[in-house]
Amino acid sequence: MQGATFEIEFVRLLSRKEYFASNSPLVSWQGLKAIYHQTLVAKTPEVIQFPLTLPDRPWLDLALGTIEDGPVTFQVKIRPAGGRAEDAILLARTITTPRRWEPVQVDLSDYATEDVILSLSLAAEKEGTLGYWGSPVIRNSGAIPPPAISENDAFSRKTPQGVILIWADALRWDHLNAYGYSRETAPVLSRMAARGRTLPRLCLPGDMDPTFHGLTTHFTLPNNAWSCGSRKRRIAGHCNDHGGSIS
Repeated sequence: MQGATFEIEFVRLLSRKEYFASNSPLVSWQGLKAIYHQTLVAKTPEVIQFPLTLPDRPWLDLALGTIEDGPVTFQVKIRPAGGRAEDAILLARTITTPRRWEPVQVDLSDYATEDVILSLSLAAEKEGTLGYWGSPVIRNSGAIPPPAISENDAFSRKTPQGVILIWADALRWDHLNAYGYSRETAPVLSRMAARGRTLPRLCLPGDMDPTFHGLTTHFTLPNNAWSCGSRKRRIAGHCNDHGGSIS
């Protein structure tokens, strides 16, 4: 209302620990020692599970961290999907130094090409202790891109080639005729795609921007990586069409 005055009666400041204690688990950008990762923020005794189909040379790439002053143990477990086998512990790492990232690589080759359930869990003396899973990604070691379209194609030459990668935010792939849309919506891109190579399934490291979600659900770099974070857009107890659960 024009001419009206307002008075703020109450302001409450929440610490990061207090905020996460009431909202965990969630996906957010978190920085430790000025290094930022898209992070699964969880607290004990929560368990985050992901149903995955692993590539032929898989490994888990992630960073571990905490803002707690006490020790926090991070566990990565795996079991075949649909089976009754007990979880196999792939990693049990205790972090005692807070506010810094510890990079970790976990070998998954024993489960190559299998459908599995990957579990991330925390353990600590005090319930509600916070832990950070930084940018967890399943990678494929030594992945080789698919061969060129034909022997006469320019990309099949052994001499080094320059690469121009076109990246467009908020551009729907399913409305591009280069990807099969019925109308010619982007003729210049279509001509470039006909002379080059399209990525039928591009994977992003995360999906903090909702406009990225269409890309993460339909594309992935051939034989390269899948983002655990992108499989949980709403990590706080709500499962989307990728599956996964919080307990």
